[in-house]
Amino acid sequence: MTDLTSVILAYNEAELLPLTLPPIKAVSDRVILVDMGSTDGSLEFYKDILSADDLVLSYPRENLSKFGFSHPRNYGGAHAKTDWILAIDCDEYIIEDEFRAAKELLKSTTSDAFSINRLNYTRTDSVSLPDIKAIMANPPAATEGHRRLYRNKPRVRFEGMVHEELWIGDLNAYDHCDTWPACLHHLNQYKTQGSEHFKYGLY
Repeated sequence: MTDLTSVILAYNEAELLPLTLPPIKAVSDRVILVDMGSTDGSLEFYKDILSADDLVLSYPRENLSKFGFSHPRNYGGAHAKTDWILAIDCDEYIIEDEFRAAKELLKSTTSDAFSINRLNYTRTDSVSLPDIKAIMANPPAATEGHRRLYRNKPRVRFEGMVHEELWIGDLNAYDHCDTWPACLHHLNQYKTQGSEHFKYGLY
C-alpha cells in the first residue's frame, strides 16, 4: 500500500505555510499538523489549505524542553491510520511531482524506513521568499540525510531531544533504511520571522 500521512510540526510559520503546505497536502492521503502554540495567524492558513479529513493537534511548546522534538513527532504519528508516515516541518519544501513519483517505491519496498536528503540553503540577498525556484537555483550549503519516512508500526518511533532519530525496535534506522529519491528543501534561513531562537535554546 502507498497511503501516506504527513505529520507536520509548526510554530509561527505563517510566512512559509502558503508555500510549503500545499505540495505536502497534495501528496498526502491525510495531513496531521502538530501546532505548538502559534500566535501569528497560522491557524487561518490551516483552515484555508487543509480539509475536513485532516487533523490539527495542539501541542504544549513547553514540553519540548522536557521531552525534545521526538515527542511531538511521535504524538502526531500516533494519530495516523495509514501504512506510511512522513515526518516533515513547515520550513521544508517538497517538489510535488518528484515526491508523487517516488511514492511508487512504497509498493515494493521491504524496508520499514527511508532516509531523505535535506538540502539546506544559505540566505542570498539577491533572492527571497516566495521565489522558491530562484532559491533552489543556488547550490545548497549542505546536504543531510534524515530518516523521516517510515512504516506506521508501534516499534518504529523517534527518540532524542533535538537531533531526534528514527528507531526500529532496538536498532537505529540509520543503518536499516532505504534512500528516498526525492528531497526536502530546507528554507529556514529565508524566513524574515521565526522561532529558530527557541530551538537553538534547546541545543
